Amino acid sequence: MTDSVSVIIPTLNEPQLQVCLASLVPQLLSEDEIIVVGQFDFKIKKQFPMIIFLDTQFPVNAATARNIGIRKATKDIFLFVDSDCIPSEKWIERHRELQRKGIAVVGGGVAIHHPNFWTLADNLSMFHDFTSTQKKGKKALLPSCNLSVHRSVWLQVGDMDETLPRGEDSDWTLRMRRHRFSLNFFPHIEVRHSPSRNSWASVYDHWFQSGIHNIKVRRKYREEFRTPKWVNYPIYLKVCSPLIAFWASAKIFSQMRYWQYGFLFPIVYLTKIVYCWGAATKNSN
Repeated sequence: MTDSVSVIIPTLNEPQLQVCLASLVPQLLSEDEIIVVGQFDFKIKKQFPMIIFLDTQFPVNAATARNIGIRKATKDIFLFVDSDCIPSEKWIERHRELQRKGIAVVGGGVAIHHPNFWTLADNLSMFHDFTSTQKKGKKALLPSCNLSVHRSVWLQVGDMDETLPRGEDSDWTLRMRRHRFSLNFFPHIEVRHSPSRNSWASVYDHWFQSGIHNIKVRRKYREEFRTPKWVNYPIYLKVCSPLIAFWASAKIFSQMRYWQYGFLFPIVYLTKIVYCWGAATKNSN
C-alpha cells in the first residue's frame, strides 16, 4: 500500500475529462485507484468502469471536491491533477518514484503551449513559475493541477480550505511550508494544461475571479508574499494596477525562455490589471 496511489480529480463537466482519464488508466498499477469528484457525463462513467466516480449532485468548488476525494482515498500517496490537464506518459510512475524516496510533497511542471491564442496567454500568465522549462528545486508554493502529497502530510496539515473557490492550493501548500515540509518542484513530471478558454471574456472572468479570491491568500500569508499593507485599500489597487501589471508582466518576459511568447505581452499585461480589479472589489475583503 505504501507505493500505491490515489489519483484525485475534481471536475465540473469538463470536456477534457475523458482525455485526462484515457491518459491515466494505462499508467495504473493493480493497487492504484482513480477518484473523480464533482459533476460529469455518465457516459464517461460507463466508459471507465475501473474508476471511482463520486457525484456531488450539485456544483462544488475544487477544494471541496479534493477533500471528498481524500476522505475516499485508500492509498498513502494522494496524486492530484485537474480534469482539464493531460498527464504525460510516465506521470504516475515519476511521482511514485520520488514519493518512494521519501519526498512527501512533489510538484510537477505544466506545459503551457496551446494552439488556442487565449489559452496560451492565460497559461503563460498563470503558470510561468511552474512550466516544464523551469529548473527543479524548492518552491514557495505549488499548484494542485500536478501535485503528489503523502498521507502523513495531510494528517498534519489538514484539509484544503473550502471557503476559497480559488487559491486553495496556494493556501494548502503554504500551510505545508509552515509545518516545515519542503515543496519540491520537478519540471520533468509534466501535464499539459488545456482549459476551455477561447475568448477574452473567458480569460477576463478567470483573472477577475482569481483576483477576488487569491488576494485573500496574499493577505493571510503576508510574510511569505511580502504583501504590503496598502493592498487593503481598493483605491490603491485600482490606481496602481497599470504599474503593478507592467512590473509583473515584465518580470515574466525578462526570462529568456519566454521571449518566444513576446507577442502575448499585451494580453498577459491585461490579465494582471484585471487581477488587481478583482482584488479591489468588496467581495475580496
